[in-house]
Amino acid sequence: MRLFIAVPLFEKTKNEISLWQQDIADKTGGRIKFVKPENLHITLKFLGDTEEERKDEVISVLDSLEDRNSFKSDIQTVSAFPGMKNPKVLVAKLIRNKEILQEINSGLENQLLKLGFEKEDRYFIPHITLARTKDNQGRKSLADWFESKERTKFNEISFEISKICLFQSILKPDGPIYKEIFCKIYK
Repeated sequence: MRLFIAVPLFEKTKNEISLWQQDIADKTGGRIKFVKPENLHITLKFLGDTEEERKDEVISVLDSLEDRNSFKSDIQTVSAFPGMKNPKVLVAKLIRNKEILQEINSGLENQLLKLGFEKEDRYFIPHITLARTKDNQGRKSLADWFESKERTKFNEISFEISKICLFQSILKPDGPIYKEIFCKIYK
């Protein structure tokens, strides 16, 4: 099973983000593959190919996360990894309460390390992946768009974070399908 832990987004938020994606697509014209609106989420930990019987261990870790209240976050600008001069991944970084997600990520990393999952060595930056460039042409069109500063700031999108879920990623020829396996609910 190909697994990851993420914050799912509500339909309203996904629809608002898809308007950003369309606006960017219209202005860049490059070879950029946008994440389908139904697949938009905030990844906390990618586990990769995992033996099916290990999913219960991961569910136990999620279930043992500290109970907390749901909280709000928001996005307004887009950025890129590894940087805006060589953009491979187009992202919306969270503005508010990102520290809470960083704390949750750190706890997940430490608990999952005890179960034998590798710890990510990069600093965790809470974000929503919007698109990936397919090739040099896509990177160039996105870099040119960033250079022109045509529009990297959008209308603010605020949303509620009320659960963290374990997902299975089922790879299909026309793109992945994400299936919720278990969710830790915040009240």
